Amino acid sequence: MMRAAAQISRFGARNASITPKVSFNNIAREWRCKWSADNDKASLDAAQTLLEELLPKVKSASGASSVQRVVCGGCLDFKVVVKLPAEKFGAWKEANFEPEEAFLGKLKGIDGISTIETQTYTLEEVDRGSSALWKVPGDLSVAVVPSSFEPYEILWKVAKSELAPR
Repeated sequence: MMRAAAQISRFGARNASITPKVSFNNIAREWRCKWSADNDKASLDAAQTLLEELLPKVKSASGASSVQRVVCGGCLDFKVVVKLPAEKFGAWKEANFEPEEAFLGKLKGIDGISTIETQTYTLEEVDRGSSALWKVPGDLSVAVVPSSFEPYEILWKVAKSELAPR
């Protein structure tokens, strides 16, 4: 993958291929760590606060098309995934993935955070799935909800009234 990523960053090509069947237009950089459930999950709260603090810098420095946060309560993972068009990856790599060093350094200073790692990989949507646009009384459009979610329960709490598909 790194060879393909290097070609992308060097030539600015789009739709690069790893194999004839595996191509990509986007590259993601992941920052991850383990958090502790101790002290009422204080390390998780601190990691989230740090992400919120550095998020504007992450988005502006990388040219990211998206920044996602993944939290697993079972294995205690906290992950930040910065996705950007492949042609922008080389410039961000040359800038040492700014503000990666600051983010990881501050994570190291949080009590309860361990196993801090990074990884680079391609990231492509292969199926958006179906979605439904839900409407609550009073013509307030609430959200486009992927069918894999349970929209009734989630939106009921928000709307406090009956939901109907639009």
